[in-house]
Amino acid sequence: MPRTLHEHALFTGAPVLAGVHRLDLDVEPHAHDFLEIAVIGAGRGRHVTSQGERPLRRGQVVVLRPGAWHGFRGCEGLVVANCCLSAQALRAELAALHELPLLRRLLWTDPVASGTHGVAVTAVDPAAAGEAVTEIGLLERDLAADRRRPGRVLGRLVSVLGVLADGRAPSRRRPAPPSTPPSPPPSPGWRRRPTGRGGWTTSPAPSTWIPPTSAGCSSGTPG
Repeated sequence: MPRTLHEHALFTGAPVLAGVHRLDLDVEPHAHDFLEIAVIGAGRGRHVTSQGERPLRRGQVVVLRPGAWHGFRGCEGLVVANCCLSAQALRAELAALHELPLLRRLLWTDPVASGTHGVAVTAVDPAAAGEAVTEIGLLERDLAADRRRPGRVLGRLVSVLGVLADGRAPSRRRPAPPSTPPSPPPSPGWRRRPTGRGGWTTSPAPSTWIPPTSAGCSSGTPG
């Protein structure tokens, strides 16, 4: 049975634990009684869970619910940025995160989905992964500061979660607006021309104008 890491032994007066690690040795399987987010950076390695071993690649995000276990094998310069959240804090001061759909999915829904065994693996684009690793490094620095700064720590945590949530969301591009507003086709015998102010106007088409004499309405006496 993997050993369990406990938040009361690791968390130092804050609801968050963070660190950026470069792994060249195996990490033995272990469990946590807190939630862990692991962002994978450069390097090579395999992730070990109750579902077996899988190779890791840059941009993967592993979220483990409290009680789940994992480990790492075959590591060669594998960068793993950890952001861990206290299970107690997720029910107290961090409970407001549950109100945000993107974060609720990341922290609560995905890790307990059927078939995950408490380990949800998703991916973000490489740029988002690099940004998340950097933010987790800054969070680690803020946590290690001599003077406690709970506001800054909370803000950094939200930045990390926001980068991960945005990085996995599908991009949505708005279609470019038309150069001129669309308008219905003109009636027969009329032509349409732009006004120069982004609109349209209509006027009789010259080719369809019929002089009165051509219509049998001459100035002479009807025969």
